Amino acid sequence: MRFHRLSIGQRFAFEGETWVKINTLVASCERTAHHRVIRRSAEVRPLAAGDSATGRAEGPADDAGKALAQLRSALLAIIDAVAAGGDPVAARAELEAALDRFTQALKDRG
Repeated sequence: MRFHRLSIGQRFAFEGETWVKINTLVASCERTAHHRVIRRSAEVRPLAAGDSATGRAEGPADDAGKALAQLRSALLAIIDAVAAGGDPVAARAELEAALDRFTQALKDRG
């Protein structure tokens, strides 16, 4: 599947790492929480819940860490977007969605 076909927030494997798409051009590495611009045409492999790029099964500790890394990445991307002159209303909507995903991940863990 091509990167541009993924939904925002969707997890995927790319170059041996597990990533989360945080906007139309940028993804966040779950392991390092670093952001990277991904070409729209890049071939990626969508991941189901609990899957990872390495094939190692993830447990509850992985889920909590992953949820926190995703929230951190989303917050940094929102800050960057607003600082670059992005729409604050859209940024607020993205922030609310990121917080909802984080809260849901913690509920699912429990």
